[in-house]
Amino acid sequence: MSNEIAKPETFEEKMKARIRESIGELMTDEDLSKIVHRAVNEIFFQKKAVNDGWKTVYKDPLIHEILKDVLTNQVKESVENYIKTHNDEINKIVNRVAEDGIGFTFLKALNNKFSSELINFQMQIENKINQV
Repeated sequence: MSNEIAKPETFEEKMKARIRESIGELMTDEDLSKIVHRAVNEIFFQKKAVNDGWKTVYKDPLIHEILKDVLTNQVKESVENYIKTHNDEINKIVNRVAEDGIGFTFLKALNNKFSSELINFQMQIENKINQV
């Protein structure tokens, strides 16, 4: 009787075992490892090219989709907690951006109004000079 603790198999090891059962002894362990490693890499870590009518669209790797599903709620909770604990800082930043943005927009509109008036005035002067 053995007292050894069974080490859990990795995903790659489980895949190798299943393929080994299906194919039998047609492949060496080394060849099988290469195939499984390449398949796992392609499935989980490489972008997928998908034809979408007239164009090719590249979708994110499967690992991105899995992580997005798994981590969305955790990230949302973290952001909400940060906002709750840093409320004063966030309000200052939002107010500063709003004030700067409104001020900049107002100055730009004012500048546009005066610049068009100045261009018209310049053209009138040039026309008078050209008439002389």
